[in-house]
Amino acid sequence: MTIDDVLHRLGVGPTELTQAPGRQVHREAAARIGRNPCPCAGCGEPARVTGIVDVPGYGRRWLDRCRDCASWPPSTWSRPGCRARSTGSSPTCVRPLPKPGCS
Repeated sequence: MTIDDVLHRLGVGPTELTQAPGRQVHREAAARIGRNPCPCAGCGEPARVTGIVDVPGYGRRWLDRCRDCASWPPSTWSRPGCRARSTGSSPTCVRPLPKPGCS
């Protein structure tokens, strides 16, 4: 599965992801999922997994995901407030504004 496939399944575009540094910064990654985690890129729940992905044409970006969106198929796709994305329709999840340090 390519990064484009992952972003499509999460219903997020590359420009919605925060730009990441040129190399993995472990302290910054830990802060993104620590005590006050960034929202999941897919559903807005608190992120539990993060990493830097290289998106062709957009560069390195942080991909923050909750436990469910990091697994396949994510159970968040049937959670109230989220329309099932298996239909190929646009997601209806409302993502909160990022907290300081997540944008």
